[in-house]
Amino acid sequence: PDRQLRQLQPIIRQLEAIRDLKALCQHAAERLKAMLGIDRVMVYRFQADGSGDVIAEAREDRLESFLGLRYPHT
Repeated sequence: PDRQLRQLQPIIRQLEAIRDLKALCQHAAERLKAMLGIDRVMVYRFQADGSGDVIAEAREDRLESFLGLRYPHT
């Protein structure tokens, strides 16, 4: 836990300085992808009906982009 917290602290400081929501989400997705070493990170904005829009994404180049897509609540 301490090691993970130390890894997150610089990311949190960087995110605190970003005032634009989409830029903040994009930066967070990119940093989390790099930190976790996974193929894709998506950030959703959930709607009142439970559906979600992909508003930021960090992915490997070989993967299709889901940015801008909306997924139903189910």
